[in-house]
Amino acid sequence: MYEVARCADAENIRKFAIEFTATLGEPCDPDHYIAQWIRFMNSGIGVIWELRHDGDIVGGIGGIVAPDILNGKPTLIELFWYVTPSHRSHGILLFREMERYVNDNNLRWAMIHMERSMPEKLKLFYSKQGFRLQETHWIKGD
Repeated sequence: MYEVARCADAENIRKFAIEFTATLGEPCDPDHYIAQWIRFMNSGIGVIWELRHDGDIVGGIGGIVAPDILNGKPTLIELFWYVTPSHRSHGILLFREMERYVNDNNLRWAMIHMERSMPEKLKLFYSKQGFRLQETHWIKGD
């Protein structure tokens, strides 16, 4: 059985940071990552949900709520969405929980799309959910 619950301990997502960044070949300092999420959550801007299967955490989705830089409207900016490969067909449960939160709190919603992580599949998914491509980020350096 699958269930989604609000995450109370950022430590629960450590393995996802390590697994996800490894698939992209990106460096990750898990201690820094968790410390940052703890700061986000303690300040009230960070929200994370866990996907559990028979009590084991198999995925998560999280973001921060901040004012849009252009118009000040509170916006939930997704910072990660990761589900272990064997449970990916249930990752939509996390998306739907974030969607409920956005709707319940009258927020704008920005989803991040990593170009090296299922690019065509996610572009199609986001488009079908009513998102539009707003910008592309380019990163230089480590």
